[in-house]
Amino acid sequence: MLGPHNSAFGQSVAIDKNTIIVGAPLEVDKKIGDYPIGAVYIFVRFGDVLQQQARLISPDANDANGEELESFGHSVSIIGELLVVGAPKKGFNPTILDMEVGAVYVFVRDDGFWQKPVRLNAIDSRKGTLFGETVAVSEDAIVIGKPNDSDQSGTIEGIGSIYIVSLFPTPSVLSGSYPSDISIALTCESYCNTIYYTIDGSEPAIDSDGLPLDSTIEYKEPILITDNTTLKYISVGPAGTTTVKTANYVIDRVNPVLEEVTSPINGSTLGELSSIEGIASDDEAGVEQVEIIIQDTTTQQFANMDDEGVFHGWTDTPTWIKANGTTAWQVDTSNIAFVTNNTYTVIARTVDLASNI
Repeated sequence: MLGPHNSAFGQSVAIDKNTIIVGAPLEVDKKIGDYPIGAVYIFVRFGDVLQQQARLISPDANDANGEELESFGHSVSIIGELLVVGAPKKGFNPTILDMEVGAVYVFVRDDGFWQKPVRLNAIDSRKGTLFGETVAVSEDAIVIGKPNDSDQSGTIEGIGSIYIVSLFPTPSVLSGSYPSDISIALTCESYCNTIYYTIDGSEPAIDSDGLPLDSTIEYKEPILITDNTTLKYISVGPAGTTTVKTANYVIDRVNPVLEEVTSPINGSTLGELSSIEGIASDDEAGVEQVEIIIQDTTTQQFANMDDEGVFHGWTDTPTWIKANGTTAWQVDTSNIAFVTNNTYTVIARTVDLASNI
């Protein structure tokens, strides 16, 4: 199999099942001009016969403004019905008026026909950074290489970077503990036709016709979570079926319990106080934090201590002091300037992982 003269046919190749992709990044298209714009050839095997299905060029090649090289087809990758083509020397980024910033084109095949592609641009690209020098695609993501990228300040060149375009769904609420019912929307950033999920902990599954199996549900509206739930979800698109993703939710409507302050004992008379200790519990989400207020009831002022345990004197404003530990907690008070013969009151509270107090 041979390509056009001086086209660099075979510079890049990719294969998925019966489809072969060949890049020819130096090909000249006389209908557009006399300079190389590049092309991509698609071959499909039918039995023992390999037939050309399509020849693709950059849809905006006629906007090249006389560039000497676009390099469309320098890199290619395909999975299922999704094809990614890199053009690392492509000019005129619509978001940055610069030449040779690079571009990537994403094509979708529908019933044997390749639709007009979406052009991806790196919003921070500069000339010569080679966005699209390498590309790769899986069921879950498109990955784009920019090997001549610089650091954020632009002072160190050639360190390289990659860009990732997610193809799997994202829940609107992250895994975690919540004090009441939550509603979760599942959305895809791109190239996602249908989303499926389960809420019983099983793996979502579909048959060959795309119909949900067993407890799998096709996503059509936000999911209401009213109890502890393991949500598993997938999406189906031109790249195929994504891997299963999982989100865990705990619905905790019960306030945590501050069982007692174990030391010092209520009503104690002390010569010194090096720490305050206690016990807390939560049977649902679990204890996240214990906090206390120390008040000098003689002066009506409050101990002011930061999160690092540094004492900053007494203040008229109540200040919550974070304890170390959760179910068994302790506050180091050795650096607090207690006054002899004054009386002190400790107020404690517990916050659980669902933000209940």
